[in-house]
Amino acid sequence: MFLGIFATLDILNEQSYDESLCYNHRISFNYIHHIGQYILSDLAGIYTCGLLNGTLIINNVLHDIYGYFLYDWGLYLADGTSQLMITNTIVYNTGSAALTMIYGFNNTFQNNILARSSNQSDGALSLYRRESPNHLSFTFRHNIIYDIVNESGRWIFQVQAPDPFSSPFVIMDYNCYFNTYGNMMIFGLGRLVFSEWQETNHDMNSFITDPLFIHAESQCNFFNISIDSPAVKNLGFIPIKQLFQWKSGC
Repeated sequence: MFLGIFATLDILNEQSYDESLCYNHRISFNYIHHIGQYILSDLAGIYTCGLLNGTLIINNVLHDIYGYFLYDWGLYLADGTSQLMITNTIVYNTGSAALTMIYGFNNTFQNNILARSSNQSDGALSLYRRESPNHLSFTFRHNIIYDIVNESGRWIFQVQAPDPFSSPFVIMDYNCYFNTYGNMMIFGLGRLVFSEWQETNHDMNSFITDPLFIHAESQCNFFNISIDSPAVKNLGFIPIKQLFQWKSGC
């Protein structure tokens, strides 16, 4: 269990694609919460950078990550983060995006819950992509994004690219997206509504639908999910087992 100010876990090499001695790590069963505490900015619950071949982040909970001003992310994949897998991880109550990636390649995000990120401009999921090589930035499948911001045209997946006409090379499919107010959600570099985003061959088998969390109105729940959830029945989401460290209450 971790409570901190700046970043609780750092997994890093050089901020580049140089060969690394930092590989094959397993970051699991951590409960990370109340990071930043409105004192600092540019922070995260888990921070990574560089080439991390074979590293797995699995079965973690991160919540209540709030900085003084900006850049208060849940999972912060900084410069060059590559060959990393994040799965069975819950991130909720963040000042900026629940998951952000600056640049990197061949990262995989699967079977995670990203919930209740704030109304900062980078949405729930963001890719800054400071470089232009034609490689796969990430694969994003079987995840749930649960948004509570009452704002039409809300970024869900935001991209900032060096060339305003270049599109990110990402694979996104079989995801569940939901805004509790039923507001329009925006995806990608072109600020596309969901149907337009699907026309770009992204999220072709994904839905905008209520994932049916149990006691979803609570700001302090674990996001246990109903067996009748369309995310489970139709999108291949596997319910995440509750961490033994997690206790009810904020």
